[in-house]
Amino acid sequence: MNILKSRKTYKLAIFLQFLCLSSQAANASDWGYEDSPQSNPKIEIPEHPNQKKPLLPKPKEGPIEQRATPGKLIGAPKSTKEPSKAAPTSITKSWLELLGLIHQTSSDLPEKFSPDKLPAQLQGDQRERFETILNSINKDPEVAQIQNYWSTLRPKLNDMDHRDNYRLLLRSLLRMKANKMEDSNPLKEIIQESLGADRIAVSGKTNLSEDAIGAYTDMTCILYEKTHPGKTVDADDNRAVFAQLVRNKFEQAPTEADKKAMNAFPLTWSIFRILYTNASETERDQMSKDLAQGNKFANMKITDKTLALVLSQFPKDKKPSQ
Repeated sequence: MNILKSRKTYKLAIFLQFLCLSSQAANASDWGYEDSPQSNPKIEIPEHPNQKKPLLPKPKEGPIEQRATPGKLIGAPKSTKEPSKAAPTSITKSWLELLGLIHQTSSDLPEKFSPDKLPAQLQGDQRERFETILNSINKDPEVAQIQNYWSTLRPKLNDMDHRDNYRLLLRSLLRMKANKMEDSNPLKEIIQESLGADRIAVSGKTNLSEDAIGAYTDMTCILYEKTHPGKTVDADDNRAVFAQLVRNKFEQAPTEADKKAMNAFPLTWSIFRILYTNASETERDQMSKDLAQGNKFANMKITDKTLALVLSQFPKDKKPSQ
């Protein structure tokens, strides 16, 4: 029995040795190392067939290496979130609504358009740039002054007629305000950008703007419709004729004061429109007669409290010649 066990053990050892050599040769061949001098390493056979070796070597003790895995960062990740921007103040919000109102495209606003949507009229990156600038100059008295009148005026903008009336009024007032500011004033920059270029119809020591021609033309159309019920002259060809008449009248004006008065007419006209919108039918008839005669236009009595409040926030120039 011992002899048989010895033979079996011997055969098993030979078989294991052959198996190891075959496996080693296959592995070397797979990697292209069959000619390497180390392709047949010495194989150690265990002293006892029942002795078991671990399948994997025991890892060395030491600090555990932290490995990166897909989608994860090693250590404290750096924040990629942009720093939070300061929320707009109430002053900034009011100015953004005002600038949206006077923007050159805001005349096409639909009838139902709440004031909080006015900043959407600012185009491209204007709103974000204006908000940043306004937040930085909120303490400027000229900027903070909007708090004196905007909350009172704002509800008026829900009415379509008054929204356009006050749009024209504030365009005129802010155009004059910006012209008096230093070029380095950031408020001047955003006002002028919102208004758009001042379109000049006749240039000279005193200019005549396209806005002034438009105001005179609107007045002519309204007067005609008032005196000729059911008829209108508000057509492009008629407006072109009226525009040329205004240019001729401006060039023939006897003094610079008269020319200044003509160029300032958009302000006078917007005031008239606000008063006319609030007036009764009887008052409108009288206003139209006064307008046609021209004898009381320059001395209109301001009866609207909101209008009076807005006008009080803008310094007056010396009264031009009628």
